[in-house]
Amino acid sequence: MGLRPSELLEKLGEQAPSELLSRWESEELPLDELTEKTLRQVACKELGSKAPHLECDISKIAEFRIVDPWRGDPSYELPPIVVNWVQVKGESGSLSGAWNDKWAA
Repeated sequence: MGLRPSELLEKLGEQAPSELLSRWESEELPLDELTEKTLRQVACKELGSKAPHLECDISKIAEFRIVDPWRGDPSYELPPIVVNWVQVKGESGSLSGAWNDKWAA
């Protein structure tokens, strides 16, 4: 987002030293549900105009149920991420045109 740690903490409403961010990043201190939702809302506000093709509804974030699967099961493993290649233009089409097509994403 291009924010200094102190700016991010200010936007999060945290009255805490900037070391708090490194504690979150290192997972020494977990984010509580309210702070995580607020962080997501700040990201939407800061980055939403830079990604107009993505829907970012801040009001929906308040309804999220944040779940930390490792809190209940420290041995939890993430399922694998599968990426499939999908052709969006014929071989004679323009690759840059396919990339810029709003439906390609």
